[in-house]
Amino acid sequence: QALPIVRGLAESAEGCTVSAREDIVKIAIEGPGMEHQPGVAGRFYAALSDANVEALAVTTSETKVSCCVPQVGRRAAVEALMKEFKL
Repeated sequence: QALPIVRGLAESAEGCTVSAREDIVKIAIEGPGMEHQPGVAGRFYAALSDANVEALAVTTSETKVSCCVPQVGRRAAVEALMKEFKL
C-alpha cells in the first residue's frame, strides 16, 4: 500500500528512484539487557552466514538487531538464530 505513495514522492525528487522486492522477510532479535552484552550483532550475522542465509537491509540498535532475508531462507534463518541464542 505504501509503495505507490513512495514512488509518487520519488518522482518529484530529482535523481531519486524506488525499487521493491516482495521475496524478502524481516527477522529480528531484541530484548532488554542486549546493550550490556557485546557481540550480539556479530553472533546474529555469523549465525545467518553459517546457515548460508544472505542478510539484506541490516539495522542495529542497543536493544535490537534486524535484517531482511530472502523468503526462501526464512526457516533456516529462524532456526539458526534460535540455536545460536538458545531460544
